[in-house]
Amino acid sequence: MALNKDLSFRSVGTSTLLHLKPESISGTTIRGSGWSFEQPLQQVFPAGTKDVTFESCRLDNVVLPPGSVLDENCSNYQYQVGEDGKDWVCEVATDAKTAKVTLTPKAVLGGVAALPYKRPLACAAEEAVR
Repeated sequence: MALNKDLSFRSVGTSTLLHLKPESISGTTIRGSGWSFEQPLQQVFPAGTKDVTFESCRLDNVVLPPGSVLDENCSNYQYQVGEDGKDWVCEVATDAKTAKVTLTPKAVLGGVAALPYKRPLACAAEEAVR
């Protein structure tokens, strides 16, 4: 896949690409860029984007386009800040019939949690819908 020079090697932060045409992203490689949001399951890429290869990218709390491939240097954690102030990695489960997404806290991001732990409010009590 061709390197997407416009979107590679960027510190994008919380910016989205929803204003772009999906054809300008689909089927390309994005290398060395980073997005990170405080809330899980954020839509960054425009509807219709597909088959993107990510190399050395941070894609935390980002919903990936269908057919995406991430190399071993990428991250795509879905996490939420808990009542204990720590970032909790959430397991994402999607109901096949309703497409409802449920987040369940599993572990502290980058550390070991003391048990029993306080569950993150958003992961424990809320559900997101794609």
